Amino acid sequence: MLLLVSINALYAQVNSLSNNTRTPLKKIDVSFLSTDIELKTSDIVSNVIRIVNNAKETVRFTTDITSPNNLKILVKTDKLYEVGPLDSVFIPVRIIPYLVKGNMHYIINAFLVSEDNDQLGNAYFFAHTKKVVKWDLTINPDEKINFLN
Repeated sequence: MLLLVSINALYAQVNSLSNNTRTPLKKIDVSFLSTDIELKTSDIVSNVIRIVNNAKETVRFTTDITSPNNLKILVKTDKLYEVGPLDSVFIPVRIIPYLVKGNMHYIINAFLVSEDNDQLGNAYFFAHTKKVVKWDLTINPDEKINFLN
């Protein structure tokens, strides 16, 4: 009986500790819907920034998206967005890749900048290209092939 009481007391202490260590909600929650996207030279790639305002006041901001030079990002960076309290907004991001090489990973960052030029939040996602290996070798039996040293 004594052992049972001490186990319950220990469980209650551990349970109360886990309830007190919850992380508070951020004022602005920023994320991309897809965290990793495959790039193809002939395709336009799309992703979406999800912004949730957990604060009790309206937030105004612009977006600043950074990417490597060989990826063209189609987003209006001068547009002022306004998100009400406990509301959310979704911003589409389109990417046009050119001169991309195989087996590469690119990182695309999105920053939310307030009217006072303060950073409110950020998010990122990866864009990658697959490694393409194509080997074609044919040998005709009636011809001789000599390799030079």
